[in-house]
Amino acid sequence: MSKSPKDISSMLCFDLYLSSLSEKEQAKLSRKIKPMTNKSHPLLSGDIYTSYVRELAIEEKKKSDLQVLVQFQKKYHWLNNLEEIIQKEYYTLVLTDAQQIIQWANKSFSTMTGYPIKHAVGRSPRFLQGSNTSEETKKRIRQQLAFHKPFTETVVNYRKNKEEYLCRVTIYPLTNEQQEVTHFLALESETTH
Repeated sequence: MSKSPKDISSMLCFDLYLSSLSEKEQAKLSRKIKPMTNKSHPLLSGDIYTSYVRELAIEEKKKSDLQVLVQFQKKYHWLNNLEEIIQKEYYTLVLTDAQQIIQWANKSFSTMTGYPIKHAVGRSPRFLQGSNTSEETKKRIRQQLAFHKPFTETVVNYRKNKEEYLCRVTIYPLTNEQQEVTHFLALESETTH
């Protein structure tokens, strides 16, 4: 190989560069390499780093959601393992009481639906449904809620701007010490099928 670069620490993909050298060149260069003293980022490749940052953001969102839900859990004495539930995939959370009236939604509810959270609280999630929401789907949801078991359904919902979207919703009944269902927690994500 020709000349070594003067500032080795500024090289991206340094490991690739080193692997291209002969053993003699590697030995000579290794005496010049000093460990980095500044804190490095986990990855410098843009797409991988973006994915890493996205995962961190999701983790933080789930921690924040869990903190709020734990406050409700203390108040209503739910026996459910909330930490386990919210480890599932979701974009937004909606908490309703046993009569399916929204009590709380996380911040991403507004992003997904276009409605401010304060508009949703005190209303049934049915306000998101419209003319293309299947009657059969609504019937299945009512039946599943009555069974008091977790279930997943896909429903046509509408954003505030009247745009239609498919919402995959997984609903968990939340039970207290007397085994009464006091609330339902819906994990929702937009889907294409």
